[in-house]
Amino acid sequence: MPLSRILAHVFTTQERTAWQGLDVPADREAAYHVQQQMLARMGTSIAGWKVGTAPLPDAVWSAPLPQPCVLESPARAQLARHPVCGLELELAFRFDREFSPATLSQTDEEILEALAFMALALEVVSTRYLGWPDVPDLLKLADLQNHGLLVVGEAVPYDPGFPFLAPTLSLQVNGIEVARQPGGNPAGDPRRLLPPLVRQCVERGVSITPHHWITTGSYSGICFVDAPAHCTGHMEQLPALALSLS
Repeated sequence: MPLSRILAHVFTTQERTAWQGLDVPADREAAYHVQQQMLARMGTSIAGWKVGTAPLPDAVWSAPLPQPCVLESPARAQLARHPVCGLELELAFRFDREFSPATLSQTDEEILEALAFMALALEVVSTRYLGWPDVPDLLKLADLQNHGLLVVGEAVPYDPGFPFLAPTLSLQVNGIEVARQPGGNPAGDPRRLLPPLVRQCVERGVSITPHHWITTGSYSGICFVDAPAHCTGHMEQLPALALSLS
């Protein structure tokens, strides 16, 4: 059975599957093909993207986010939909224009000049595999790069003066602070991930639109939750966000 069919089934049924015996994608492009086929089988559109550093030098990997998995804060979600539930505070961005295959020649500067909005985001990191995280990296990438849910706070105009390298932040679960620090992103400045994301998408015929939120990796580390919880996040001067898991 194709990997995309297996992943689409377990994604929609909230099940998990053993990864041993599955066809591991040969490379990044093969994993991206599985992602696209998975969403097609689920009959859902793309509401956003997640992008981050990859387990290879200077590499950038990404995944589309299904429409039902991107929510505005304050949000509610069922914990049972996420057999693994890890919380990460992130920064998300939106462009003011569409990038399509016709814009393949855009420079890094032209892509970043199109940034229009930013927001605090909370990603629920999840998986469709038993035995995670001890799973081959390309299988994780095919599984939407371990994506479960994205909650996006109120959007504000993009601020190039924001302290992207080390913003102050706070993540609370049931009133208990589980992360507080000047946070750091694995990419350093997460904006450097955006041009490679745009190019990877348009090279394979996929557009990024002004409606797509792009979340760019954890500033807080990951906090796992296995019981109902009310989660709140804060970062610098950005509007706070909230997620209730029941």
